[in-house]
Amino acid sequence: MKKLLYSIMALAGVVATSCTQEHIDVQYIPENAVAPVLGEIADCELAEDGEAIVVEYTKADFGVATAQVHNLYISLSEDMADMKKAKAEFGDNTITLKQADLNITALDLAEAGASTDFYFAIVANLNTDKGAAVDGTNLMSNVVKANLKSYVAEVLPVEKFAKMYIVGTLNGWDHGTVEKEYDFIYNYTNDNNTFAGIIDLREPNSAAEFKLTAGGWGNEEHSMDGAQDAEATTVRLVAGGGDNINVWQTKRFYAVEFDKGGLTIKKSWTADQIGVIGLNGDWNNDIVMEYNAKWTRFYADIEATADTEMKFRADAGWDLNWGVDCAQGGDNIKVAAGKYRVYFNPVTGLIEFNAKKYGTEEDTAANSGNNEEPVNPEQPVQEAGKWGLIGVAGDWNNDIYMYAGEAGKFYSPVVTFEGEFKLRFNNGWDINRGGAFASVGEAFAAEAGGDNVNVPAGTYVVVYDSVAETITMVDALVGWGLIGDGLANGWDGDTYKAFEGEAGVFTAIAYVGEGSFKLRANGGWDTNFGGDFAAFGEPFTAVPGGNNISLGETANTWVIIVLDTNASTITVNQLFANRWGIIGNVNGTSWNADVFMWNNGSVWTSAPFVANGAFKIRKNAGWDENRGGVFAAFDTAFTAEANGADITVGTDVLVTVVYDPAAETITVSEFK
Repeated sequence: MKKLLYSIMALAGVVATSCTQEHIDVQYIPENAVAPVLGEIADCELAEDGEAIVVEYTKADFGVATAQVHNLYISLSEDMADMKKAKAEFGDNTITLKQADLNITALDLAEAGASTDFYFAIVANLNTDKGAAVDGTNLMSNVVKANLKSYVAEVLPVEKFAKMYIVGTLNGWDHGTVEKEYDFIYNYTNDNNTFAGIIDLREPNSAAEFKLTAGGWGNEEHSMDGAQDAEATTVRLVAGGGDNINVWQTKRFYAVEFDKGGLTIKKSWTADQIGVIGLNGDWNNDIVMEYNAKWTRFYADIEATADTEMKFRADAGWDLNWGVDCAQGGDNIKVAAGKYRVYFNPVTGLIEFNAKKYGTEEDTAANSGNNEEPVNPEQPVQEAGKWGLIGVAGDWNNDIYMYAGEAGKFYSPVVTFEGEFKLRFNNGWDINRGGAFASVGEAFAAEAGGDNVNVPAGTYVVVYDSVAETITMVDALVGWGLIGDGLANGWDGDTYKAFEGEAGVFTAIAYVGEGSFKLRANGGWDTNFGGDFAAFGEPFTAVPGGNNISLGETANTWVIIVLDTNASTITVNQLFANRWGIIGNVNGTSWNADVFMWNNGSVWTSAPFVANGAFKIRKNAGWDENRGGVFAAFDTAFTAEANGADITVGTDVLVTVVYDPAAETITVSEFK
């Protein structure tokens, strides 16, 4: 076998008077090298404030006295395929792992909240004098298995990846400002050498200058290697002192890739703006996106009035555009009807449509730490017929919407009250309810135009019975509730409450987005249930303290959640499964939001809604079964025809609908 020899320049000494360096050549012989050894890692349920994990190890022996580096990697397979670098502090013979840092890597590999077998190994390398790993010098340790249970956390890129600072005129040449404004590029590949990202010069033609650093000056900085062509695709760099990088100035955004080993930085594309184009058939006018450096993504709120297509493009032109799978020039991206915040990062391949974030404040460097969801999420299947709370905590401008349940009941999310409030319909005062509160848990009369409801400070769910015309304040911290990052309040507090029907059976209607949730008793963690959701309508075991429940790809929808404590099961159904609803020009929507109907004995009764034009009745929020007909007069039944004509009762009329499947009749009544 041919022997491989690597020549390494090892620093022997420095002669200060002459500022010269004497070097000696040493040889690295791979077959004589000794790999590092990793000690055992105990199984652990990770916690954000958990005590650091200390692991013993033995360093690699390369047989040469030159710079080397050790890194810890994690994988889901014993052969360490697709391994990710973990953040770890290496001492002489121990490795210190912070549980919060381990959790970040675990979340990148496996489902949040799951107990997972992970495999760990150390990789050691010789380093060049530029700080880059020498090719062909990898030494991998033994592989160690440990079972870790992660916890739900939102992870910033700056917490997840190694980074280089973009420091210059754009941030006052101050590393502290870089950290506040997130002017970084990241090591997405875990190879220690390649960093990528978007440099935001804030404005085009900015005369911007900058350097790349590892967080400090001197040996940690990378500068331009002499004068180079303006707008060059590749810029040569030097480690240590050098010229400011000043050849990229004509555009605002530069997508770049920095090769630390090869000492080059390349631009892959540039733009002054990124936009959404094609939505709702409009291929002429871009929706210009904002850029969020904190989360390294462009974003915009969009509304698809019907199923449509779109693309992303730069500078309102077609020279640079992205389609499906973030491919340049790729196919049009299909978008289902709805309202979304769309996120886009062509560097990482991110395209995300998030209904829950629509209309919320984006978490940026400017409002760092303020990433709260609205109290009430978007209600795509209950857009019409919204009762809401107004006046909560003194806010008489913004309604907290209620969701429709069985038998004409409307439920608020879990809300903390301080003082007075009222109920009102569709954000207006034409229809509102007040009344005289008596005690928690006791129904009182809901009076049209009545006095403000005055309740003691506390956390409640408001139940409005539109049939009996009563209001009940329910203690939100007593009984079963839903909590999780798949819900509006996240893990900070229960969002929805489950109400008992038959003994031991609790039902909640909830909007579940991406993320997960659990059911817990009395607002605490002493008694809680999780489990493994498989499919809508399929009961699964309610496991005490079990896994967080995730709907996976079927998330971002309203569901009915049933906890049966008698059978120890949980069942999740889509809200409109085997249910009739109203669809059409209702309450300002356009055939894309079903109005809730409940089974009232032998008939189906709708929540109130404003008829802006034609509408129909349909089952399962689909068109396989639908009913129409010819309306004649209010409170007068007419024939319900399968696939019949659209129903028209006038414009801007507040109504309720009763559908009788046995008699096949529809009755429309004005709602007073």
